[in-house]
Amino acid sequence: MTDKPPNTPGGLTGLIGQILSYIDKPWKAVVVAGLGILAVSGYIFWEQRGAIVQMIMESPLAKDKLISNLDFELETMVRGTKADVVSVWLFDLGANNVTYVDGVNKGDGPWRPADWDMPDELPAIVDGTNSKALVSILQGKPFCIDTSIGWGIFISHSRKSGFKQFCAVPIHGYRTPPFAIVVLSYKEPLDDGSKESALSYAENESYDMLDTPKRNR
Repeated sequence: MTDKPPNTPGGLTGLIGQILSYIDKPWKAVVVAGLGILAVSGYIFWEQRGAIVQMIMESPLAKDKLISNLDFELETMVRGTKADVVSVWLFDLGANNVTYVDGVNKGDGPWRPADWDMPDELPAIVDGTNSKALVSILQGKPFCIDTSIGWGIFISHSRKSGFKQFCAVPIHGYRTPPFAIVVLSYKEPLDDGSKESALSYAENESYDMLDTPKRNR
């Protein structure tokens, strides 16, 4: 189901090297620096990445959860961002996966990955992963990617389904690492003004998805 990735110098080690060149914030740097140091072990590191990364990222502060019913928030997000599809995924770097939680089509009810012939669980990092996008997630910063310049399951299946751009907004609590992602999918790319507006709106509304006493309702 996955496309063959482009040849990238250094594979996983090369990716981590790129990530390290972009990192500039304290706790995120600790996580990625840990990956970079451990990457020298090559195959052993990759095979044990789940346990290693989980150990690095484990923190009593990183226990945020999503509310049990996201329907209202998803519908609000569709209207406010003008996205054609809005979906929410749990992000677990330790287990190297993202897992589908919920989604909605604009004016067409629920959306599921199966609608694009995808599984509900996808790898978080593979050889060829966009390092800038991964760093943005670790830093809790939103970003957008055109499907015409990427590969992999989500991007390739988005493209085949007629979508030209998607934006991702990490979800996290106060001073905690991102644990989920809101994905805004568009059939037509946004101009710079619309992109900034959509990301700002989604970032603000994402806090209403948190199951905490300090929700911005």
